[in-house]
Amino acid sequence: MGTYHLSPEQYADAFFFPEDKHIVRDELNKALKAVDANYIHRLEHRIKKTNGQIGYISVHIFVDKDNAGNTIKTYGVNQDITRYKDIEIELKNNEEKLRSVFRAAPTGIGVMINRMFTEVNDTICRFTGYLREELIGKSVRMLYVNKKEFDKVGKLTSEQISDEGTGSVETQWITKNGEILDIILSLTPLDIHDLSKGVTFTVLDITSRNIAEKALEESEQLFRSLYENSTIGIYRTTPAGKILMANPAAVRMLGYNSFEDMAQLNLEKTGYEPAYSRKEFKNRLEKNGIIRGLESAWIKKNGETIYVRESAKAIKDKKNKIIFYDGTFEDITASKEAEQKLQSSEARMRHLLNATTTIIYSIKVSGKNLQPEWVGDNIRQLGYTTDEVLNKKWWLNNVHPDDIEKTGNLINQLRDIKHFVVEYRFKNKQGQYKWIRDEMVFIPDKKNSVNGEIIGSWLDISKRKGVEEALKKSEENYRLLIENLTDTIFSLDNKGIIQYISPTGEQIFDEVVDNIINKPLADFIYPHDLADWQKNFNRVIAGGLVVCDYRIVLKNNEVRYVRSSCRP
Repeated sequence: MGTYHLSPEQYADAFFFPEDKHIVRDELNKALKAVDANYIHRLEHRIKKTNGQIGYISVHIFVDKDNAGNTIKTYGVNQDITRYKDIEIELKNNEEKLRSVFRAAPTGIGVMINRMFTEVNDTICRFTGYLREELIGKSVRMLYVNKKEFDKVGKLTSEQISDEGTGSVETQWITKNGEILDIILSLTPLDIHDLSKGVTFTVLDITSRNIAEKALEESEQLFRSLYENSTIGIYRTTPAGKILMANPAAVRMLGYNSFEDMAQLNLEKTGYEPAYSRKEFKNRLEKNGIIRGLESAWIKKNGETIYVRESAKAIKDKKNKIIFYDGTFEDITASKEAEQKLQSSEARMRHLLNATTTIIYSIKVSGKNLQPEWVGDNIRQLGYTTDEVLNKKWWLNNVHPDDIEKTGNLINQLRDIKHFVVEYRFKNKQGQYKWIRDEMVFIPDKKNSVNGEIIGSWLDISKRKGVEEALKKSEENYRLLIENLTDTIFSLDNKGIIQYISPTGEQIFDEVVDNIINKPLADFIYPHDLADWQKNFNRVIAGGLVVCDYRIVLKNNEVRYVRSSCRP
């Protein structure tokens, strides 16, 4: 054949890729049967190179006919297109990879043109309840609660894109079944100079987070209000005499203008009458760990003496060393003989955090081998380039040492659990550790479920983590202070239903707290005292401070006398 001096069969065996022989054979048969003297046809097939590699060629086939119109020869012009084919295959693989990431990412991703959906991934369909066909070509207005919100988001994101090149806003979408979702919507134009080409957008569902934040905020407000509006003094001091915490009632009863003013007082040097020494107070707490109903004389800022009934408890560290005295006191100066005793409520604190732009990434899983394959360009917000991220050891070198085991164990279980969310610390390019919310899904290979791909998303939650840690510490301080008080603190709603009662209430009512909560306090009042108690309760509802004595009846019919101090 040609200058190779080979038969067609030998030529095909020597150069043609085995699976492509039929392509050439079929095309040659067509050429031989062609009736058109100007017959020309082009085909592509693979060849075996002398170095053993596979190449691609483009072949143009021509025919030579005799006077009777019979094909007597076929000619072929070969062109090596291996380089172009390799580029074409690589582009196709990259496109398939990006489409796979787009479809499987746990964060909602899509494309809009003039606020009309042109592309959405499975995640958006999942949390909106719509099929892809129901969204594509439709205005995003269909997902907004009302036109006002739709217009507001459009105006705000347009301004952000104009100023910063990207936009992000917290808003609400409504699902197909009418459920309201809280979301963070982030948009980036495909061409900053021509918005008509469309914008890519990501959607993060933060409904659960917002519900938790609202509950935390309401809880914080409730317990801070209880603490700050208490009618009895609440404090925390150290054995060295330093005042660490005092509520407004304590500051007011001792005649100080502010807590900062009062905190200058050194209880080791002043604050007690000679008849009652600080040393005795400390010795009793050291010996018994608790003091209940101790009456003593204290000195106010102006030098006046007030008599108080005090209860306190020693708080110890893990080495059994006293670090705090938590206590309460009430001013009994005006009613010492009647032994009035004020009671108060509890204070708690909680707090929370926020999200930033989502980073999407892909990891190839081959047995125990994990190889980063793709990451969004916005990884630069952590200071890294995409090339750095694709280094196999990059993640392990930058995750916080204390978080490696926890996170690594979850990743090893990902094949079984398919999806999880984990939070851990990660070092940015500047060497600072940032808290990251990492959500992953595992997509198993169809042929071998051990292998597959991890699609994940990162969110920087450092600010929220900082706030949470501070609030948890503050809440624990308030909670520990309140729950270690020896007086009983309770909270009623405007119908007299018990909303909260501190642990010491179990001793008074001879009931566990769970059996007291959500019951009317009137159910425990001695029948002959019920009318007077109701009058006093109405005075409290009307805005007054009421101190009163009454009897309660226990479940064994035992009657106890109690004194309460209440205010709205």
